[in-house]
Amino acid sequence: MRINFRINSLLKRTFSISTVILFYILMFHSCASKKDVQSSEYLTYEYKGEQYRIRSIHSSDKESTFNELVGRKFLAKDFDQDGYIDEISLGDISSREAQEIYEYLLTMLNSQSKLRQVVATTNVYQYEDSNYKYEVKSFHPGGAEPFNQLKIYENGYNLNPPVTLGIDQNADGTIDEIVKGNMLLEQFQTLYSKVIKIGLENNELNQVDNMILVK
Repeated sequence: MRINFRINSLLKRTFSISTVILFYILMFHSCASKKDVQSSEYLTYEYKGEQYRIRSIHSSDKESTFNELVGRKFLAKDFDQDGYIDEISLGDISSREAQEIYEYLLTMLNSQSKLRQVVATTNVYQYEDSNYKYEVKSFHPGGAEPFNQLKIYENGYNLNPPVTLGIDQNADGTIDEIVKGNMLLEQFQTLYSKVIKIGLENNELNQVDNMILVK
């Protein structure tokens, strides 16, 4: 989960530091593959009568580190380990429903002191106006097309501001799904278009063919 989200002015700024979530798990829950030099750590919890596994994948080169939420019929991923689901890799569960389950499991892990927050680098474009703070991330998952994630935080809160999160699955400037929050899709899209326009004008976003990505 992101903590201490702050921007020092109302001007757009680009950041390269974010807070990610990793797990403290007992070693007997870990497994490793010498072939791809990856390790995974996991715990299983029950939510509304169903069993779910939350797993943290670590690669030796630190370029393929992410969290997975595993259900009986689906697999979801949090690529940057910030506490928000980025992709449904398998199954037909909605991102919003997966996010609800994921947040519950993270809360359980945190209550058991099995989460640790680590500062890692990632490319992020952030902008702030009088009403909201905006955060755009571009993801480049292996074997798939890039996509964007937009978070909009409401101003006026010192701690835990309400957040709306949406996914632009093709990085084409169109929000396909709202994962978290109560903002209407039309309003969210209007704000996304505004942030894209400002980012392109200020050379913080890059347009390649039909895709708009964080530099």
